[in-house]
Amino acid sequence: MPVWNSFQAGTRITDPVLSQISVGWPAFGFVGEALFPSVNVTERSAKYYVFNDRSTAVTAEVDYRAPGTEANEIPGLALSSDQYFTQEHALQMAVTDEERENIPAGSGINPEADAVELLTSKLTIGRELAIKAFATTAANYATNHSVALVDGTSTWSTTDYAQAGSDPAAVIERAKRRAHRAGSPALNTAIIPYATMSFLRWHPKLLAKGQYVRGDNLENSDVISLLGMEGWNVIIPEVQNNTAAIGQPGALDYLWGDSVVLAYVPPAAGLKTPAYGYQFTRNPLTVDRWREDKRKSDLVRVQWEYDLKAIGTDSLGKIVTGYLITNTIHATDQAAL
Repeated sequence: MPVWNSFQAGTRITDPVLSQISVGWPAFGFVGEALFPSVNVTERSAKYYVFNDRSTAVTAEVDYRAPGTEANEIPGLALSSDQYFTQEHALQMAVTDEERENIPAGSGINPEADAVELLTSKLTIGRELAIKAFATTAANYATNHSVALVDGTSTWSTTDYAQAGSDPAAVIERAKRRAHRAGSPALNTAIIPYATMSFLRWHPKLLAKGQYVRGDNLENSDVISLLGMEGWNVIIPEVQNNTAAIGQPGALDYLWGDSVVLAYVPPAAGLKTPAYGYQFTRNPLTVDRWREDKRKSDLVRVQWEYDLKAIGTDSLGKIVTGYLITNTIHATDQAAL
């Protein structure tokens, strides 16, 4: 009896081997948990504490105590509760008997493993799009925690690389100051899209600063150093996304566009630990499979249950542990990419 018919039709099983393939799928070029570390939870929905206003800890109080009197009593930290709600994300794919029969003997092709990798890739792109949508929306940030660069004045690229007023390092330093003033730990993570980084390597002010080290050929590491990000976790997402409608010719574009995101991401998630955001994960990537005889196919399904939440926010629920820089590439250069 063929291996794929070795379980009862319609019976769904969780396959640990295929699940491990899914978990181990190499998500190169993605941001993912570098910006939203995963917190494993057991409940689909629950409240968690958010320390909204950090100004309480640095507010001076009347602390003089006269002899024979009680010390001035102050209120404790005011906690406001927010709630996560994990949602399942799942895709499935049929592996047909005909497909198996056409596999050459000894080829090493594993259609189930290939299906798992394809499904995992699509689920990962779906999560990446959700992360990007949140992280690049200026309305999600506190006042003065985002800036839109202006074509012809301050974008980080032009066709002749000589835009007056464009100073990437100054923008980054301003972002650090804004976050620090708002009570955020020092920013330590940067998302610099591939296209933006490619222009930064040729930015005249960075070239001028680095000419004695690299001349006119800056590497990514040089740019990171010149921008004052040494020791940071700098992600340069290269992942592309097909924006064409189903059935139409492919239209690939960089998923992260030209928006730069700066953030504080802790070494590990934890209670009372500030962060840009967390991914509350109820069920990690798992793989189900079952037999459908009437289709002469095995069905493989990859599923994932999570919720993305902003953590380091002010009293209005706006991000203060991060900073957003949009429109880093001039429209002329965008059209020429």
